[in-house]
Amino acid sequence: MQIATLLLFFGTLHWGWKIAGRPLLAGNLSASELLGAIPLADPFAVLQILASGHRPGREVLTGAAIVLAVYLLLGGRVFCAWVCPMNIVTDTATTLREKVGVRDLFHLSPKARYWVLALALALSASTGVAAFEWISPIGILHRELVFGLGLGFIAVLGVFLFDLLVLRHGWCGHLCPLGAFWSLGGPAGQIRVAFDDASCTRCGDCVKVCPGTDSPRIHPDEGTTMKRLLLTLCLLAGFTATQIVLAQAAKPIDDASLGLSKGSVFDVPTPQPFTADGKGASGAAKAAYGAPPLVPHAVDDFLPISSDKNDCVGCHDKPGGKKAKGAPTPMPALHYAKTAEAKPRLSGDYYNCTLCHAAAAGVKDLVVNKAPKPAR
Repeated sequence: MQIATLLLFFGTLHWGWKIAGRPLLAGNLSASELLGAIPLADPFAVLQILASGHRPGREVLTGAAIVLAVYLLLGGRVFCAWVCPMNIVTDTATTLREKVGVRDLFHLSPKARYWVLALALALSASTGVAAFEWISPIGILHRELVFGLGLGFIAVLGVFLFDLLVLRHGWCGHLCPLGAFWSLGGPAGQIRVAFDDASCTRCGDCVKVCPGTDSPRIHPDEGTTMKRLLLTLCLLAGFTATQIVLAQAAKPIDDASLGLSKGSVFDVPTPQPFTADGKGASGAAKAAYGAPPLVPHAVDDFLPISSDKNDCVGCHDKPGGKKAKGAPTPMPALHYAKTAEAKPRLSGDYYNCTLCHAAAAGVKDLVVNKAPKPAR
C-alpha cells in the first residue's frame, strides 16, 4: 500500500496521471490535492503551524479536517501501517535484525514518543516554525522518492541503522511523534481488526509484528488505555481550537509596517538625488568605513558605462595623484593594470564604476553602520 501511495504521487508528477483532465494526486504527505479539487493536509503539521502562532489558510484547515475525519473513521494506525513510507525502511531493519540476532543496546519506553510529540509542539511555539516538519525523516523520505534522490537519504539511513543496530522498532514504536499523534485517534477508529480473547493463545506473534509492544492482546487493559488516550486527544483538540480562535482574532499586518522603509510595498520611492555645491564634492557624501566612496553628484548622464565609454575617467584618471579638498578623487593604484607603457592604463576589471560606487542621496540611512573605525 505504501508503494501504491508513492506511485500515485510519482505518476502524477512525472507521468502526468490525470482523471477527467484533473491531476490525480499532487503534492506530498504534508499537503496535497486530490483530483485538483479536494485539499488534503497533515493534521499534525497543521497543529504545529497553529502552535507556532501562524494562521493556516482555509483550504489547509479543510484539508486537515478531511484527513483527520478519514483516519478517525479507519483508525489512526492506518497511516502508520498502510501509508507511511518509513514503514518499509523500519520493517526491513526489523527483518534483518531478527535474522542476524541483534539485541537492543538499551531500553526505552514506548511512551517516549508522546514526549517527543509534546516537544515538537513546544519547539514550534517557541521558534515560530513547524519544528518536526523541518527534520521529519518521513517527509524527507517521501520527497526523496517522489522528487529525486539527494542528501536527505542520510536521515533515512540513520533511522534504518537505529532500528537495525540500536533498538527494535526504535523509530516507529518509541520516537516518532507523528505515529504518537495518530495513535491518539486509534481508539476512536470504527473499523478495526477483530480480536477474540477466548481464541488467543498468547503466543506473542502479534507483538513481534506490531511496533506497539504494549499490545492490548497481551495486556487487556484497553479500557484504561482508551480513556487516557481520549483525554489526551481532547486536550490536543482544545489546544488547536484555542489557537484557531486566537489566529482569527489577530489583526492583519498593514503592508506599510513591513520592511525597513515603513511604506507601502506597492510604492516605489525615488530617493532624492545628492547635489554637490559649487566648490566641488560636499562632505555629506561619506560612505561607511571600509565601503567604496559614494558619488557626490548625479550619474544619470554618465550611464550606461561600458569598456568603450566611461566619462568618469575624465576627472578621476590621475595615476599617482593625491586626494585634495574640493577636487575629484584620483583612482587608487589597484585600479590600474601593470604595463610597460609610460602611463598606467585602467584595468579592465574596474571599468564599470557603478558596480561599487553608488550615487549618494539626501535621505536618512535605513540601517546605520555603527562599526568603529579601527585605530591606526
